[in-house]
Amino acid sequence: MLVQILTFKSGRLLANTGTDQLVETSLEARLPIDDLLSKVTVEYTDPSDIYPVISGDLQRHLPLQNLHWNSATRPLRSIASLHIDLVKAGTREPPLAADAVAHYGAAEPEGRHGALQGNKSRGSAAGAKKERRHQIPGLRQTPYLKLFFLRCSDVDSYRATYRKELREWIRDNTPPSQSTASLNTQDFHDAFEWLIVHIVLPDDGKSITRASNASKNDIRGGYRGSDAVTEKIRADFNSTSKTAVDRVAQVQITRDSERTSASYQNQDPISGWAQFVSKAKSLILSSFDLRVTQYEEDIKEKDAQRNIPGWNFNTFFVLKEGLARGFESVGLVEDALTGYQELAAGLSAIVENEDDNGQQQDLFKDYTDDLSMELKRVLHADQSQYIYQTKEGPAGTLANDVRVSHDRAVLGSNILDTGRKPFRELILANEISLFDFRCYLFAREITLLLRLACSSETRSSSNGALAVDDRMEDVDVVPEAAEPNSRDLLLLSEICWRAVNFFASAGLLIRDDLRASIDPLSKGHPKVVASSFSAVEDPIEDIVASWLYSACQSILDITIVPSLHSQLHALLRTLKPSDETHGGNEGPSGAQSREGLPQRTSSLPTQARTSPVTLGPESFPAVTSLDAMRLLPPISAQTGSHELAAQRAELVSLKRRVVTGVAHRSSNIEYHRIDFAGLISPDSLEMKEIPLDDTSTGINGLGHQAMTISERKNHFQNKELSLSLASENAYMNAYENLTTVALALNVIGERRRSAECLTADLAAVRFRTKNYISAASYFHQLATFYYNNDWTRLEVPMLHCYAQALKHLDRKHDFCRVGLQLLAKIITQKKPPYSSAEDRGQDSLDLRQYLSNVLNASKSLSRSLFAPLYPYFDTIFVDPYIHHYKERDGFHMMLKLQNQLDEALVAHEVRVKLVGVNDQQPCAIWLSTVITELLQPGPNKILVQTTTTCPGWYRMERIEIQSANIIFTYDKNASTSITLFDPPAVTDAIDQINEASSPPILVWSGGRALDAQISLQPSIHLGKPRSIQILISSSQNRISQGKFSLRAGSAGLRIHTADAKVQSGDGSIIGHSQAGTVEFGILNVESKMIIRIPYGLETDLREIKVKAEISYTVDGMDYFYLCNSELKIQLPLSVNVQDTFQDQVFFSNFKIDTANSIPARIIDYNVQGTRSLRVTMPSVTANAITIFAGQPLSLVAEIRRDIINIKQAPNMVSDEQTLMLKIRYACLDQVIRTTIEDALSDALRESQFRDVSRLLVGLLGRAVQTKYTITDLEKIGLLGEIHIAPFHHYDWDSVLDALRPEERAEITSWLTGWHAVIDPRNALDLTVPVEIPRIPVVVTARLEILGCGNGPEEVQFAAVDQTLVAEIILQYSRYWANEGSTNSDLEMTYEFQAGTDTWLIGGQRRASFTAKSDEVKKFTVVLLPQKIGQLQYPSIEIRTTKPQDNGSLSAGAPRAAEDIITCEVDYVNQTESILVIPNLSSSTVTLDSNSSENGAWLVEARSRFLAARLAIFTMSAVVARKGFVQALDELNSTSSSTTNSIAASPKDTPRQSPSTTSLSSLDSSSELELKNVNAKLLDTYGNEFQLPDFTIKQIRDAIPTHCFQRSGAKGLGYVTRDIVSLATTFYLFHTFVTPENVPSTPVRAVLWAAYTFVQGLFGTGLWVLAHECGHQSFSPSKTLNDTVGWFCHSALLVPYFSWKISHGKHHKATGHLQRDMVFVPKTRDEYASKIGHYAHELSELMEETPILTAGTMIGQQLVGWLLYISANVTGHNFHENQSEGRGKGKRNGFGGSVNHFDPSSPLYEAKDSKLILLSDLGLAITLLALVLVGRNFGWVNLAVWYFLPYLWVNHWLVAITFLQHTDPTLPHYEPKSWNFARGAAATIDREFGFIGRHLFHGIIETHVLHHFVSTIPFYNADEATEAIKPVMGQHYRSNVEDGPIGFLKSMWRSARMCQWIEPCEGAQGESKGVLFFRNRNGLGVPPQKMAPPVEPKTTPSN
Repeated sequence: MLVQILTFKSGRLLANTGTDQLVETSLEARLPIDDLLSKVTVEYTDPSDIYPVISGDLQRHLPLQNLHWNSATRPLRSIASLHIDLVKAGTREPPLAADAVAHYGAAEPEGRHGALQGNKSRGSAAGAKKERRHQIPGLRQTPYLKLFFLRCSDVDSYRATYRKELREWIRDNTPPSQSTASLNTQDFHDAFEWLIVHIVLPDDGKSITRASNASKNDIRGGYRGSDAVTEKIRADFNSTSKTAVDRVAQVQITRDSERTSASYQNQDPISGWAQFVSKAKSLILSSFDLRVTQYEEDIKEKDAQRNIPGWNFNTFFVLKEGLARGFESVGLVEDALTGYQELAAGLSAIVENEDDNGQQQDLFKDYTDDLSMELKRVLHADQSQYIYQTKEGPAGTLANDVRVSHDRAVLGSNILDTGRKPFRELILANEISLFDFRCYLFAREITLLLRLACSSETRSSSNGALAVDDRMEDVDVVPEAAEPNSRDLLLLSEICWRAVNFFASAGLLIRDDLRASIDPLSKGHPKVVASSFSAVEDPIEDIVASWLYSACQSILDITIVPSLHSQLHALLRTLKPSDETHGGNEGPSGAQSREGLPQRTSSLPTQARTSPVTLGPESFPAVTSLDAMRLLPPISAQTGSHELAAQRAELVSLKRRVVTGVAHRSSNIEYHRIDFAGLISPDSLEMKEIPLDDTSTGINGLGHQAMTISERKNHFQNKELSLSLASENAYMNAYENLTTVALALNVIGERRRSAECLTADLAAVRFRTKNYISAASYFHQLATFYYNNDWTRLEVPMLHCYAQALKHLDRKHDFCRVGLQLLAKIITQKKPPYSSAEDRGQDSLDLRQYLSNVLNASKSLSRSLFAPLYPYFDTIFVDPYIHHYKERDGFHMMLKLQNQLDEALVAHEVRVKLVGVNDQQPCAIWLSTVITELLQPGPNKILVQTTTTCPGWYRMERIEIQSANIIFTYDKNASTSITLFDPPAVTDAIDQINEASSPPILVWSGGRALDAQISLQPSIHLGKPRSIQILISSSQNRISQGKFSLRAGSAGLRIHTADAKVQSGDGSIIGHSQAGTVEFGILNVESKMIIRIPYGLETDLREIKVKAEISYTVDGMDYFYLCNSELKIQLPLSVNVQDTFQDQVFFSNFKIDTANSIPARIIDYNVQGTRSLRVTMPSVTANAITIFAGQPLSLVAEIRRDIINIKQAPNMVSDEQTLMLKIRYACLDQVIRTTIEDALSDALRESQFRDVSRLLVGLLGRAVQTKYTITDLEKIGLLGEIHIAPFHHYDWDSVLDALRPEERAEITSWLTGWHAVIDPRNALDLTVPVEIPRIPVVVTARLEILGCGNGPEEVQFAAVDQTLVAEIILQYSRYWANEGSTNSDLEMTYEFQAGTDTWLIGGQRRASFTAKSDEVKKFTVVLLPQKIGQLQYPSIEIRTTKPQDNGSLSAGAPRAAEDIITCEVDYVNQTESILVIPNLSSSTVTLDSNSSENGAWLVEARSRFLAARLAIFTMSAVVARKGFVQALDELNSTSSSTTNSIAASPKDTPRQSPSTTSLSSLDSSSELELKNVNAKLLDTYGNEFQLPDFTIKQIRDAIPTHCFQRSGAKGLGYVTRDIVSLATTFYLFHTFVTPENVPSTPVRAVLWAAYTFVQGLFGTGLWVLAHECGHQSFSPSKTLNDTVGWFCHSALLVPYFSWKISHGKHHKATGHLQRDMVFVPKTRDEYASKIGHYAHELSELMEETPILTAGTMIGQQLVGWLLYISANVTGHNFHENQSEGRGKGKRNGFGGSVNHFDPSSPLYEAKDSKLILLSDLGLAITLLALVLVGRNFGWVNLAVWYFLPYLWVNHWLVAITFLQHTDPTLPHYEPKSWNFARGAAATIDREFGFIGRHLFHGIIETHVLHHFVSTIPFYNADEATEAIKPVMGQHYRSNVEDGPIGFLKSMWRSARMCQWIEPCEGAQGESKGVLFFRNRNGLGVPPQKMAPPVEPKTTPSN
């Protein structure tokens, strides 16, 4: 059957046909077609034999497409395609199961596959015998739909013949759900539906014409009225229920000649096929739904009986599988797969429970028959010919029963063929083995997964997929053009994964199965010993191997996809070249030429063989190295390709394990362990003697002698497995092929570790075949992998093989590296690396031989090979104490280490490197051995020495031991690689050499060794280059020659060594051999030499770093001394010079201060004069002067020119411009350090510790300099004493620990008792060049106060505003100008400078004039002091310029920059001052308890000086005519009784005069201040009005704090109350005020009118709450406020955010005529223009206009709100002032573009646009809702329910706002008179009783407070209002008379009295900007009488 099934359209096949030939096949061809299709059975009855006629058209409409099953218990399922298996009724017996048919070899009935091709002779339906139903529903296969094909052309024939036949057919085929008999629920397992198909042929009348004219919208789906027969059938057999299904379909067939006609093509709606298909789909799904429902109920019932005795899992299995099969049949593969997975889990649970309690023990058969028969065949006959027999007949003598059952397929290869056995019958009969049971479940799951993996395109495609055989038969296959990838590779990978897991357990099942079959087999076969299984273990294992091998290959065959081919093919060619040379093999390698293997052919085209690959030394490593990612071809991988490749690799690896497992169990030693594990076990290759009399064990560990491969070849039913073991070459070839394929697949699957493990096996094969090139290439790749994964046990033998391969290839360099790595690995192992018997190969490795070979091989290397010191040497320790030589410079140290090698190592040189730890550019010192050392195994000591000295702390950084050409290295900062890879763990391993074993090392210069010190030059001249000096002390050395170099350690430092000079000492400079180096000559013992080297700086540095390197020769030996110094070049002193010039002398004030807070001692100072300048300054004191930070030393030097020289040269000579300031100083910290260092050095020189003096002195000096703080230094500087702290205060341990222990105690004892105090020393010199500035002009200015006698007098005090007459005297000279300056006249300008709050200056405050040198000029000015206290005289600013050509003295003309001359001003009065006292003789204050300014402020004050401020403005003119004295007399002769009264507010103080720059500006301002011009202000009632004088702060301070608290919960409560009130009112009226309850129409009208009024009140309350939200007084949350406000206002058709913004502007500008937003009154001119009169006429139009007033009021109350929001009526009309320019050209009114809906309105800014649109959205939503209500409930109802209450809301809103801001007592303000407090007070509170306080939330009663603080919530407003009344006083307005009635009266009164506003009569200044209401009704104060405007006169032209 399998061969038949595999025949597919593509003609491709994959089968082992007896030769080793591969035939391609597609994935779908490897399974039965039925397994890949969704198919249900449909039975048809055809008494008219019409089926052959309609089969063609029917085939065109099949399979069914796009079915949708909607179950009540499951989600909607979609079925893309459903195939139909048409079976004629009565032509076949339905089988028990499809599997049984295949098992017994019965030919498939034609109805199963060939029904659509035509109906052959099957017998009549009448003669068909009804089948016998099986008791288990899961085994039945019944139709889902039964069809009756009827051909009848007229009604008479139908009535006479066919109706009865149809009735009988329906009776016999009535489904259980439609039967009237007792319902048997079991019949629902076979639920079906029926359908009558009326076939109409072209010759059957005019039905086609009628059908074409029929309605296509017939809800019953037929052609009602178009065909009498069809309609009659419907009437006879369709149910009359409205929900009944139409079970009659009509199909019209055209003639064959007409099929191509356009009129009959694609006419499914006309021919009826579409309706037939639709009905068939619906009926099939109905049947399926019934079946599934019944199956689920039965399964649930059976599962509930699981614990009842007698419950059988196999019966339950068949039942549940029936459900899964049903799902599969309709294409619901996922549901079917879930069912099988649940069954597999249930089977596992049954097996486990059986082992526990023995239940269900009879479910399974003990063994499998075909496995038992295979074992029987193996044990009883030689099957050498049978195993390859063909179908024509047997080739051996095996019993016929055995042969016949096995000639169909190899065990394992047909694992997915569920038709090879009647599995379901066997399960039902409890005759199935556990192995077969699991195989069946596995096969079903894999089959379903394959269906899911294959797309519909693949199933319907006629081209099979290209098969790539993973068995590596031929790697040179050229792939054909692959079809598009349409398979789910993830599902294919899951198939492979399931197979691997199943095969792992299947082997155990087969073994148990075969062992269980031994007892029955042994009865007829005496060779089998019943008491032992050992004799049959080899056959059993071989059968298991053959089954696993075949099963793996079958799974590999069905999971091949083209998308992996290109990658796999490229990798296979790279990993296994076609003609690879194997050393030691006879002939070329390959599959076609190896000995013992048959020739293989392929149906695929092959490429030409490539030439042999020859790898030379230059190409190592070989190209076959595993660089996985590089080898992959550059293609995009399909999703799931990596997973599929990885799982296929597991299957191939399983095949490889099968092959190697068989080989390992054989007695052929050549087959043992050819993999890497066998390669690393050399003992496995050794022959061992086996005692012949020992039967307990054998070679294979069993109780019998192992068989050879040739003896066991007949055990293998799988041909490929048998051929793989035919010979050693065949075995190795098969092993290599399988390994290569698995490796390639792992690479594609990105499984790196698995690929590396397989690479090791390939390397072992290449090594065994002596192909060392390829083996070395693989070992090279593996070395890194094993090292990184710490696979030491495998790494050692791998390195051993790697080294051997390299040795054979004569690659010495690589051999040395690998050999050293091998030695390192062996040494690091604490125990032998192999613990088992098979791993004893380690013992054969000779370490000594390896070491010798490596060292000998290294001698021929061209370069040294570096290796890490560890692990060859361990316990490495460097002695931290240095030892100085007594006779010469230098030191030595001890290195200790342990040789871990097994033999002595000759160390030609040992070197140790020390590196400084504290410097950024540390010094490095190398110590080395002098002679060759022999390092014995174990501990060793090595002495290393050096002649280099560089004091400082060091750490050991590097150790080098050189032997031959190999250098063993330890580097603390970097690891050294010795292999072909960089091992990251080398550094980690050598962590044993850490800080603990290598402590810091202190290197210092011995007391008798050469010493060098670097410092700055002590004498510094700022005008010359600075220098560095180096002091070289020879000590005990007689230096024959030497040289030194100074290297800059700071960026920007340049050292000029070429300019080096000997400053002092015995040596001399003899030359410069190279740049940067200075050579010096002989320097005797105990000699010193100081050399000075200049330096320069390219950048600004505070300190520089210098490194000195000195090399010198003593007695023919070269020594080196290195030292680093950090020098602070910033001067410790700062010098500032301030020059003051006078006529012939100037003074220089030198301020000498510390620059770094460290005190300094000034020992001497001096300023050197010049030939023409004499310098006089204080003499130096006997003791040095100590200066501290912030306390500079001030030295004043008088510098005067020699009188003789002045006469000879009036100007200074250029060479006399510089003076020299010399300072001798000493920094206190340096003084202290030098003092202490000298004291300690002197003490050590006289002790036995002279050798450590430099070490100790240097430490103490650094410690002293860091220990003393600035405070300590200041104390020392003040007291002049230095106290050395005790021993423990200094960090001596840091140095003493670096000394040898025997010296440490003695030095510690000596230092403890030492201390000293000494006078300061170490002075330094500093010379500062002082440049004398060149001043072209020096101007002397002096201010003199004149008395009454017109002469200067001494004025000690003056009063505020007292007039002081003064004279300014000016003179200039050119004594300090440069040489050659001219003495021409200069134009000079002076100007007094003083703040207006201190001085008022009159007279000649500013003047310009021309003067000669030394000419005196005088000018008179008047000074008036303005504040009390000690005032400095005004400063003066003087500018000098070259005179203009025309002689003009215009001071205001701008001058060119070159005309301006720099001058120095000597202002004599600069530091003088005068005492100013108050200018008051009396003061008047008022006390007020309500004032916040402590109850008092100034009301009036009388000046001490009569009317000085009023008359002083005439002073300038009087002075010009009569002089100052006469002018002053006239001023004092004026009246002395004038009083200056200044009214002040509580916040004001008496104001001073305006700030001016001249007295002439005092005239008008002074007069206005002293004259009271405020007129009396009267409101409309005639009451006097006073401007408010309180502040907003006073208002807020008076309000209790808790009044500001807002509660969101309370606010929401009020909102809820109002909404509930609205809803309740509507409910009551809508329910009870109806014609039924209130029949009277007038009464109902009155009641509904009351409804509108009440709803208007509640709506207004809700409006007020939204108003609270707009002011943020609703709750603390802005989000909550705006959300509630938006919803409430939008519901009331109010644009919330638009109103909120404009209303906020109203609050900010209340009462402002140009900025207020609501009810801005008209001015007199505007009102007059409105009524058509002139403004002056209004005072004459005194008449009553009550009708006009009433009409205006009604219009205002009805549409006032709508006009306001749509046209800004009553708002201001000054839109041109809008900040963003939006108001240009816009005005109030319709068409003026000023409204609350347009984002571009001038009422808003650009940032408000989004909020305006959001407001509009709220209105749109509300309007839409209202429209919907109107449409559904009527517009009249909507008007009563909503719009009339809406008008009431608008009425109350307008009335409230109008009366809050319109009253005869309220003022309005022009911009010049308005402020916020005045505007907020221009409102009024009223009373509206219960409605106002409760329904309107107090908005009427507390409006005044609301305008002052709008964030106070309404429920706290009453308390806050009472709190502000005392502060506002008379300015608080309220009208509470008559309560609500008074409120309504106020509307009428305000409308009549408040018509326009105008200023009060006679008002001036600020009062003129206060306007009150007036009217023409004769009410209140009459309007002003105005003169008519004067018309301009025109002069007639002549």
